[in-house]
Amino acid sequence: IIVYGILMFLVLLTIASFYRYYVVKNYAESHFSFSFDKEIVKSMLHFSGWNIFGTLGSLLSAQGINIILNIFFGPVAVAARAISMQVNGGLSQFANGFQQAVTPQITKLYATKQIKELNDLLYQNVKYAFLLLWILALPILMQMDYILNIWLIEVPKDTVLFCQIMIVHALISSLNRPYVMAIHATGNMKQTNITAGVLLILVIPISYILLDNGFSIITPLIVYIIATLLCFVIEMYYLKKWIQTSVIGLFKNTIIPVLFIVILSIIPIYIMTDYFNESFANFILISFVSVFCTGVIAYNIALNKEEKTKLKIMITNKLKR
Repeated sequence: IIVYGILMFLVLLTIASFYRYYVVKNYAESHFSFSFDKEIVKSMLHFSGWNIFGTLGSLLSAQGINIILNIFFGPVAVAARAISMQVNGGLSQFANGFQQAVTPQITKLYATKQIKELNDLLYQNVKYAFLLLWILALPILMQMDYILNIWLIEVPKDTVLFCQIMIVHALISSLNRPYVMAIHATGNMKQTNITAGVLLILVIPISYILLDNGFSIITPLIVYIIATLLCFVIEMYYLKKWIQTSVIGLFKNTIIPVLFIVILSIIPIYIMTDYFNESFANFILISFVSVFCTGVIAYNIALNKEEKTKLKIMITNKLKR
């Protein structure tokens, strides 16, 4: 474990050093020089300070759940939770990479006051990120028991359920993440981060009280998801004031199409999973059918005429190349 830790440190240090070398070599404005601008420092501290408060709330709630599970259910529950966090982390990293790529464009559109274009970009980013994540998540959700038995020699109790709940949380977070980026673009961090931070911290005492009164082991995870949804609602409230984000537009352009796709794509995969025995060949088959069905349904429901035309042109150009 110590060697593994050292090697991981060296990997990250090497990557960071390469980035530093490349940027310094290619971008003159990145060169170090002593300077102090009071207004810039004040603005940076205001932004980072409130952002740290929101991040601290998320960190405390995530780690607090582990402590509470250990108190009530022991180390086995914590092990199940740790495995579910690894699964969630892998899927979230995929969505984060896709959504992070549009952050500069979100900031640019807000800075140039192109509010309609900004809202359209948010709708598209939410929709595409969720669908890409859903394509990966659906076969994993349906075959979680089989996957964990391949991955682990002995699967801790409740791990399957924990993993499935955390995948649901990752999907919900993919809907929320672009709007957090939009809040960052406005620079109005105080209200949203105070509210979100407090809500997430409240997950710990609420979960403790419920578990102390005999509620299920999954209660803290459910409370965590509810807190995440409430944070989303609060962020939408503020963004409606700051960039005229339409809740109706969000449901019409994103939430409703996505829900239809989820429901329609689950049905055939659920039937196949229930019908076929667990084996590697069936796992590959179900995964392939899952990707195909979700892709076809998403193409017909989620994409408008203009988006379908762009996709056809992109595929045609790729095939010609």
